[in-house]
Amino acid sequence: GLRPTNVDTQTYLFPEDVVNQSRMRTSVTQSATLGPQMVDALKAVPTVSIVTDNPGPFQTEGGSNIRSESPTSVEMIFPDGRAGFQENAGLKHFGGYYTNFRKKSFRIGFRSQYGATKVKYPIFDGFEYKHYPPTDRFDIMDLRSGSHDMRSRGAYMSNRFTDDSMLDMGNLAPHGRFVHVYLNGSYWGQYHLRERWNADMASSYLGGPKADYDVVNLNDNFRAGINYFAYLTPDSGDVSKNQAVVPDNVTVTDGALGGSNTHHELGARTAINF
Repeated sequence: GLRPTNVDTQTYLFPEDVVNQSRMRTSVTQSATLGPQMVDALKAVPTVSIVTDNPGPFQTEGGSNIRSESPTSVEMIFPDGRAGFQENAGLKHFGGYYTNFRKKSFRIGFRSQYGATKVKYPIFDGFEYKHYPPTDRFDIMDLRSGSHDMRSRGAYMSNRFTDDSMLDMGNLAPHGRFVHVYLNGSYWGQYHLRERWNADMASSYLGGPKADYDVVNLNDNFRAGINYFAYLTPDSGDVSKNQAVVPDNVTVTDGALGGSNTHHELGARTAINF
């Protein structure tokens, strides 16, 4: 008998039509100053196109953040015609545990249940990094909406400036770039495409298998009753100067601690970056 072929997704975008989509603000698209710049602006940076069977929950701006993954197709499209990529993956929201802004952040995870376990593509090619040139293999892509600090507009530059400054100073930080995002053909805005701080990223840049690393986000919380700041050290070697080195007998579980970056376990110690 015949076997069914895989289902491929191919997105075709027409900037002149995108300008007239219902989600676009006419105060911008019909502005005498900004309107004539719209088509060129939509082609000024690459596009990430997300297509999923059930886009409804993701398109509900007033809805809650979706934490479970949905199968999705992701494509990266370049306005100059160079070849991008298409892979199947899992899609969910991230961030916004304590807020519910209209513009959501997306996380795309490449897993065997959907297809490839990594996307193999030089996503950040063309940017010069002296100390940590970007890898070309990623298991997770984060699309940051920029709306963590304001409801209606994006604070786009703060994270990219911080990450690039850290990289320029010789420290490891996520690489990133700006992209336009489309969800099932609807324009969703400009986003900050960023590497995900995780064990795979640490392994890519610091060496060794990713099993040697544990990464826990501070916003996912830690055990109550432990003063992690008491373990702050002025300098602890290869990680960051702003860190807490937690003894091996301290178990990091549920609790509450503010912060926004990461935790790494290197060898026999656990370091939490603030």
